[in-house]
Amino acid sequence: MAERLGFWKQNAAINVKGWRSDFDRSAFLDRFFYPKDVADKSIEGRKAMVRRLANAISAEARRGAQGHPSYSRPHHLNLQHAHRAETLAVQAMQAETYLEAAE
Repeated sequence: MAERLGFWKQNAAINVKGWRSDFDRSAFLDRFFYPKDVADKSIEGRKAMVRRLANAISAEARRGAQGHPSYSRPHHLNLQHAHRAETLAVQAMQAETYLEAAE
Protein backbone atom coordinates (compact mmCIF):
# COMPACT_ATOMS: atom_id res chain seq x y z
CA MET A 1 0.00 0.00 0.00
CA ALA A 2 2.82 2.41 0.85
CA GLU A 3 4.36 1.80 -2.57
CA ARG A 4 1.10 2.71 -4.27
CA LEU A 5 0.71 5.87 -2.21
CA GLY A 6 4.25 6.89 -3.08
CA PHE A 7 3.51 6.34 -6.76
CA TRP A 8 0.41 8.53 -6.66
CA LYS A 9 2.08 11.26 -4.65
CA GLN A 10 4.99 11.28 -7.08
CA ASN A 11 2.77 11.34 -10.18
CA ALA A 12 0.18 13.80 -8.92
CA ALA A 13 2.42 16.86 -9.03
CA ILE A 14 -0.10 19.59 -9.71
CA ASN A 15 1.09 23.10 -10.42
CA VAL A 16 -0.60 26.30 -9.30
CA LYS A 17 -3.11 26.37 -12.16
CA GLY A 18 -4.35 22.87 -11.30
CA TRP A 19 -2.68 20.99 -14.15
CA ARG A 20 -0.53 17.93 -13.92
CA SER A 21 2.86 18.89 -15.25
CA ASP A 22 2.94 16.08 -17.84
CA PHE A 23 -0.57 16.52 -19.29
CA ASP A 24 -0.69 18.03 -22.77
CA ARG A 25 -4.36 18.90 -23.20
CA SER A 26 -4.48 19.52 -26.93
CA ALA A 27 -2.25 16.58 -27.85
CA PHE A 28 -4.48 14.13 -25.99
CA LEU A 29 -7.95 15.57 -26.56
CA ASP A 30 -7.47 16.34 -30.28
CA ARG A 31 -7.43 12.59 -30.95
CA PHE A 32 -10.92 12.06 -29.57
CA PHE A 33 -12.88 15.32 -29.79
CA TYR A 34 -13.57 18.02 -32.37
CA PRO A 35 -10.90 20.76 -32.50
CA LYS A 36 -13.47 23.49 -31.79
CA ASP A 37 -14.44 21.71 -28.56
CA VAL A 38 -10.80 21.35 -27.49
CA ALA A 39 -10.04 24.99 -28.36
CA ASP A 40 -12.79 26.28 -26.05
CA LYS A 41 -10.94 27.02 -22.82
CA SER A 42 -13.72 28.93 -21.10
CA ILE A 43 -15.24 27.59 -17.90
CA GLU A 44 -18.37 26.45 -19.76
CA GLY A 45 -16.29 24.82 -22.50
CA ARG A 46 -14.22 22.95 -19.95
CA LYS A 47 -17.34 21.84 -18.07
CA ALA A 48 -18.70 20.44 -21.32
CA MET A 49 -15.40 18.62 -21.89
CA VAL A 50 -15.59 17.15 -18.37
CA ARG A 51 -19.06 15.79 -19.20
CA ARG A 52 -17.83 14.33 -22.50
CA LEU A 53 -14.87 12.71 -20.77
CA ALA A 54 -17.15 11.28 -18.06
CA ASN A 55 -19.33 9.72 -20.78
CA ALA A 56 -16.26 8.30 -22.53
CA ILE A 57 -14.97 6.84 -19.25
CA SER A 58 -18.35 5.26 -18.60
CA ALA A 59 -18.42 3.69 -22.07
CA GLU A 60 -14.86 2.42 -21.68
CA ALA A 61 -15.67 0.93 -18.25
CA ARG A 62 -18.73 -0.77 -19.74
CA ARG A 63 -16.57 -2.32 -22.47
CA GLY A 64 -14.11 -3.53 -19.83
CA ALA A 65 -16.84 -5.05 -17.66
CA GLN A 66 -18.29 -6.89 -20.66
CA GLY A 67 -14.88 -8.23 -21.68
CA HIS A 68 -15.13 -6.52 -25.05
CA PRO A 69 -12.02 -6.98 -27.23
CA SER A 70 -11.82 -3.25 -27.98
CA TYR A 71 -11.33 -2.39 -24.28
CA SER A 72 -7.98 -0.78 -23.59
CA ARG A 73 -6.80 -0.27 -20.03
CA PRO A 74 -4.21 2.38 -21.02
CA HIS A 75 -6.91 4.29 -22.92
CA HIS A 76 -9.21 4.05 -19.91
CA LEU A 77 -6.48 5.39 -17.61
CA ASN A 78 -5.64 8.21 -20.04
CA LEU A 79 -9.30 9.23 -20.13
CA GLN A 80 -9.36 9.30 -16.33
CA HIS A 81 -6.16 11.35 -16.32
CA ALA A 82 -7.66 13.87 -18.75
CA HIS A 83 -10.92 14.01 -16.78
CA ARG A 84 -9.06 14.75 -13.56
CA ALA A 85 -6.93 17.44 -15.22
CA GLU A 86 -9.99 19.12 -16.75
CA THR A 87 -11.86 18.95 -13.44
CA LEU A 88 -8.93 20.56 -11.64
CA ALA A 89 -8.74 23.28 -14.29
CA VAL A 90 -12.45 24.07 -13.87
CA GLN A 91 -12.04 24.22 -10.09
CA ALA A 92 -9.03 26.53 -10.41
CA MET A 93 -10.90 28.83 -12.81
CA GLN A 94 -13.93 28.93 -10.52
CA ALA A 95 -11.71 29.74 -7.54
CA GLU A 96 -10.05 32.58 -9.48
CA THR A 97 -13.47 33.93 -10.47
CA TYR A 98 -14.65 33.73 -6.86
CA LEU A 99 -11.55 35.52 -5.57
CA GLU A 100 -11.87 38.25 -8.20
CA ALA A 101 -15.52 38.78 -7.26
CA ALA A 102 -14.62 38.98 -3.56
CA GLU A 103 -12.15 41.81 -4.14
